[in-house]
Amino acid sequence: FNLWKKIRAAFLNFPVWVLNAFSDIYRDMEDDAGSELFRSLIKSISPSRADQTGDWRTSFVANVDRSMRQRTPELEDCTPLCDSRIADFFNPGGPLSQVMSNYEPRAGQVAMARNVALAYNSGVHLMAEAGTGVGKSLAYLIPSACWAILNDVPVVVSTNTKNLQTQLIEQDLPLVQKLLTAEAKGNAPLLRTALLKGRKNYLCLRNFVTVLEHNDYSYDRAHRRNFAQLVAWAAFTKDGDLDVLTMLQSFPLQVKNVRDANAGISDDVSYRRPDRRPTRRIS
Repeated sequence: FNLWKKIRAAFLNFPVWVLNAFSDIYRDMEDDAGSELFRSLIKSISPSRADQTGDWRTSFVANVDRSMRQRTPELEDCTPLCDSRIADFFNPGGPLSQVMSNYEPRAGQVAMARNVALAYNSGVHLMAEAGTGVGKSLAYLIPSACWAILNDVPVVVSTNTKNLQTQLIEQDLPLVQKLLTAEAKGNAPLLRTALLKGRKNYLCLRNFVTVLEHNDYSYDRAHRRNFAQLVAWAAFTKDGDLDVLTMLQSFPLQVKNVRDANAGISDDVSYRRPDRRPTRRIS
């Protein structure tokens, strides 16, 4: 009985539109008991609950703070980086050696970091090539982070693969924050970052709602159960990133139907829920 109470409480945390979708999905699977279960849960919800109307829009309210947009300063108004200070991050006894065990300075890494800093100062393009193991990521991330913080401007890092994106956001950028803290003796400002992928990597509300509103559950029984999991995930995901779905490989058909693969669609139909609104983005 206690287990059922926990399960019931968990279901009641879902918005009403999700419970409606569950009921429809189970009804279409000819699972009358499952469908009735969710109908009874809906009936037990207080009429005063904010999402009692069952409108999916209550879960996808735009929350964009336009006041956070700021004018990017002109280059002549920016404070230049000190390339020798950037090089100090990589020198023996510097921040890198303090936070990384077995760190060994590399002349190529230091030279690249210096040149990235000078490129920021001059506003010029820099093309750099280095072999595996030189430490290219830190060589451009450290001066980029210092430039962003020093001048309070966004810096965009564009990668060729999503794997490198993940490496930067999960491994390298947290390390850069530690380096900045070590260099500032614990008083470093917070480096605010965000991951931004191509639109096809996010849930498309237009396609998702088309399936919901038209009860277009044109899948077999197993796929419909999987789509119910996708609906549950959609109700609470903070960024709509389809890559984080643990069961993504289990139902490529459903994911294909809710992706935004049409670059011509206007921006307002792609998934937007900016709960965290960074001023500096790593993408």
